[in-house]
Amino acid sequence: MDSYSTSNSNLPNNLVWTIAIDGSGNKWIGTESGSLAKFDGTLWMIYNYGGSINSINSIAIDRNGNKWIGTWGVGLAKFDNTLWTVFNVSDSGLPNNYIQSIAIDSSGNEWIGNYNNGIVKFDGVNGQRMTQPMPVYFVTLFCQYT
Repeated sequence: MDSYSTSNSNLPNNLVWTIAIDGSGNKWIGTESGSLAKFDGTLWMIYNYGGSINSINSIAIDRNGNKWIGTWGVGLAKFDNTLWTVFNVSDSGLPNNYIQSIAIDSSGNEWIGNYNNGIVKFDGVNGQRMTQPMPVYFVTLFCQYT
């Protein structure tokens, strides 16, 4: 079994909250430090948003290869392998900037599990709240099985 940590690799933080695997087999890793790491099995690449992200809680990859990243306190980030776009309460319809989980449906909508504020259906530009506030554990489970 292979094991990676900050002591034997370029993993940016040992607190790993989420991993997503793209169509090429690259592992996209979200950490407590707010760093996004890509590991192709040999090389590590680290991608940092220009602002401050406390942690990356979730990652979903859409059919175009965009990484949709749930952050703690910054909102929803989209990374297209070059540019970061951040959506937050001031410009997107998200009820708060604390994203627990993300799933993408067959129509390309992002389903956002918002911390203590239910679920938001996001079309890539705007969000529409779908439920009343519910416990965070339910939101996380919903997005895991969507």
